[in-house]
Amino acid sequence: MLEYKGENHGLRKPENMKDYTVRMKEYFDHYLMDKPAPKWLTDGVPLLKMKDHLEERAKEMGMPAGTTSSNSPAGGGGQ
Repeated sequence: MLEYKGENHGLRKPENMKDYTVRMKEYFDHYLMDKPAPKWLTDGVPLLKMKDHLEERAKEMGMPAGTTSSNSPAGGGGQ
């Protein structure tokens, strides 16, 4: 389950849309194409570590630092 702070049933913020799209690709790549599961899916991301997790993902996706730090998606089997 993914939750984005400040978002309801639909996503309006572009950074949340991009994050969701990347996570869905990773999810389906794992289950349909037999690729390794991403760490966020297998281990989850504790709420207290979410900010650091999002900043690291933003760097990996080539987004400016701090772009997603206030949007906090939670989930993936979280703890």
